Amino acid sequence: MKVEKAELLDVLLLVKPAIGKGGMEDSLSGFLFSGKSVISYNNQIRIECPFTTDFSCVISAEELFKLLQGIKESSIDIGLEDHHLFVNTTTTNAELNIVSEDISVSEFPGFVDYDGLKWEALPEGFIEGISLCLFSVSKDISQGALTCIYVNEDRIFSSDNYRISMYEYEGINASILIPFSSAFELVKFDVKEFCCADSWLHFRTENGAVFTTRLVINTPFPDCLPFFSEEERGIRLRIPKEVKEDVDFLSFFAEGEHDINKKITMTFKKGMITCRGESVMGWVEKRVSVKYEKKPISFVINPVFFSQILENTTTVTLLKDKALFKSGRFSHLLALPVKQ
Repeated sequence: MKVEKAELLDVLLLVKPAIGKGGMEDSLSGFLFSGKSVISYNNQIRIECPFTTDFSCVISAEELFKLLQGIKESSIDIGLEDHHLFVNTTTTNAELNIVSEDISVSEFPGFVDYDGLKWEALPEGFIEGISLCLFSVSKDISQGALTCIYVNEDRIFSSDNYRISMYEYEGINASILIPFSSAFELVKFDVKEFCCADSWLHFRTENGAVFTTRLVINTPFPDCLPFFSEEERGIRLRIPKEVKEDVDFLSFFAEGEHDINKKITMTFKKGMITCRGESVMGWVEKRVSVKYEKKPISFVINPVFFSQILENTTTVTLLKDKALFKSGRFSHLLALPVKQ
């Protein structure tokens, strides 16, 4: 059958995040062409995208993907012959060994009966909230639930014990933990509907592609909401956008062996912000003009974390031992020592 190479590659790119890392004998490392769709599954997420073929098989993902990328023509002839997948163009002829042939969708690992699910419209802001909270998720597997995005009805939370992100939106009637690896891939999809069933969460796009992730269950997420209740007692500051460039620059000069240990000092005084990075090798200061007329104030902050939050908001309220950043529905708390 004739197909457009770009269209097939787009589909394979969409389902590629769910490809496992097993060998050729492991069907989890392959694409399933079912005849109606292309499916991938890696024990954590399952992705299915509509794509019609006149054959069905499981084929190694890496080899097929690299083969298609190496073809210059826009149209290819692809199909099954003598238990091989052939790919032909005017300048290329190839045959790839298949993992299995004529396998049904129900026989492929991670089978989901989507027809039996009750789909609901995904509330506005859900994907934006997941995306904004991703950078605060802990990468330390020993921290359990903190390695996940926590969706608690009308709020989305993430934390790594140094900072907390929160996003408020219309909400869904569920409290769930989405692993970081799944959430990271999910935000790339333009999903419109969702369904939560048992320990799985399903999302569907307008064109029928389905993203399914396994949830983390029986693991409590800490109650983070009380930490956001002190805003009125703080000192509110607005940080110019150009400060982010200076913060990134000073990160190199900041004391600390690892990113999580680095510190810089931010000082607000009349008409100016001073950013200072210091280590045993020396120090560097950068200055930015600002409309500030209050008494001088300074605070120590992690430059890596600070740079990440400045991508989303530049309004901060300084509290006794933390900084609260807000932008619309998004709030972010960062622990820090404050000098006044």
